[in-house]
Amino acid sequence: MSQTDEQAEILRRRRTAQLVGVSVAIALVFVVALVVLQFSTDAAPPDPEGSPTPSTSADSEPLQTLMIRVIDESDENARVAGNMLTGVGSVVGASAVVVPLPQNLVVSSSEVSPRPLQRPGAGPRGSTDTVSVTLGVRVDASWNMERKALAGLVDGVNGVLIDVPKRTVVRSNNGGVVDRFSKGRQRMSGTAASWYAVGQVRGESAQSAMMRFEAVMLTTLSELPQREADIRQTLTALGALSPSTVPSEELSGYLLELSGQAAVDNYRRLSLPVKQIGDFAWTYYPDATPLLQKEMPQEQWIVGEALPPRVLITAPSRPPGLILSTRNPLAITNYEWVDGRAVQVTERNRSLIRVNGPSEWGVSVAQALGLSRDAVKVMENEAEREPLADVEVILGSDYQPG
Repeated sequence: MSQTDEQAEILRRRRTAQLVGVSVAIALVFVVALVVLQFSTDAAPPDPEGSPTPSTSADSEPLQTLMIRVIDESDENARVAGNMLTGVGSVVGASAVVVPLPQNLVVSSSEVSPRPLQRPGAGPRGSTDTVSVTLGVRVDASWNMERKALAGLVDGVNGVLIDVPKRTVVRSNNGGVVDRFSKGRQRMSGTAASWYAVGQVRGESAQSAMMRFEAVMLTTLSELPQREADIRQTLTALGALSPSTVPSEELSGYLLELSGQAAVDNYRRLSLPVKQIGDFAWTYYPDATPLLQKEMPQEQWIVGEALPPRVLITAPSRPPGLILSTRNPLAITNYEWVDGRAVQVTERNRSLIRVNGPSEWGVSVAQALGLSRDAVKVMENEAEREPLADVEVILGSDYQPG
């Protein structure tokens, strides 16, 4: 073999060795990839129950607030016997929040007379929209149950343990006795728990009635199944007695989160500041608004930005009906009218319109109420107080009801 042939043979062998080495390396990479894939699959199997995941769509926000209502329809005098605003996902210092609301809490509405929560609202959302306007908190959805649906929900978790603070005789709307409960901790069936939650007790305050409902509702929520599919099945079983304003898939995902936090006491209970005037409770905004802004910041009706703006009307205690007289004139502005009679103000000769937003809002309110533009005061550069609404009106003696 010549020297040239020997050199060619050496080059051929080197190339062959290089090709073999590359092939081996590729094979090793392929094997390693298969091992990693298998390990990842074993470590994180797909959830067979389809756990809820936050939507990434810009058009769909995750459900964060839910109004829970239970209606006693035991006779023709139907009434909303239990109300609870709940929130998950964006609560300060906890993963959930519950705000029990008394039956006699008055919500701002288009009705002539004061409307307490115990009076059922029209439509599937019931009092949800009026609660949102009254409190200045976004309410994403409502879940409305008849008493029999609450009974079915309790039976679905095999009953609940409730501490009864004193001997309690519960009556239906027509005054007939439906159950008696002795003092102490006891397990209640669905029927017993539902009557304890929403039945009437003679001589009892609205606050005490609210606490009975809260005890049953929170205990039941904490006992719900910790699988979304099981909660969805429970909701399906309740049927038409338990309508909501969102699909059952969305509601079950929300309840799964709320139940999990309630089960480990990882929630914050807010007591809404109210002022009792006669038979009704009215939101006391100087305390209620800062509390809700602090504890539920992501659900706030953002002052100065939300549309339509909320207009809080306040006035001296006399003459009665002065605040209510502003409702119809303000209707032409399409702004949200809020009754602020629990807010104490002093007598004024001239009305004042504080605007926590564009000055045009105040001008529109002044025109609607027949007040001078001089009454409008824009508050954007003043920090002496936290705003209570987009527009705050203090009626003076210059205001004359139309």
